[in-house]
Amino acid sequence: MLPRFEELNNAERESISSSIDSARELASSYSPADVSRPLDAEVLDRTFAAWLAAGEKDATRINHVLNSIGCAFGQLLVEAAGFEWVIASDEYGTDLALLALPGRGDVLVYPTNMIAKRWESKETEFLVPLFKFLTHKVRELAAKGP
Repeated sequence: MLPRFEELNNAERESISSSIDSARELASSYSPADVSRPLDAEVLDRTFAAWLAAGEKDATRINHVLNSIGCAFGQLLVEAAGFEWVIASDEYGTDLALLALPGRGDVLVYPTNMIAKRWESKETEFLVPLFKFLTHKVRELAAKGP
């Protein structure tokens, strides 16, 4: 089954915005040297690594942090590479996602899911290379045309 895409509703947009605000708060707590910097992939990498090292055990808090970092990372892709937030549905379920080049490549990314997978594996320092790869790949595909 090919994925289906839907536009976000107002509540979903507000949730993303709130999550991004939470990511800024996390950065000020876990990466205080970055407090005056804009929220970028480097800041998010340092914030995630420091938070991960703290060994959070509360499931609600873990989910909150994963969503916050994921939404902030996703918004960076929206701003840098022309992704748009969507709700994607396929045979595995429905989730918040990013879509670039709709109908011409359908580059689909699940940012909060990507963060959750790295939490499971305890991987750090992946956001900067992932950001560079995804933005480069979308630009490369866009340059090739339809």
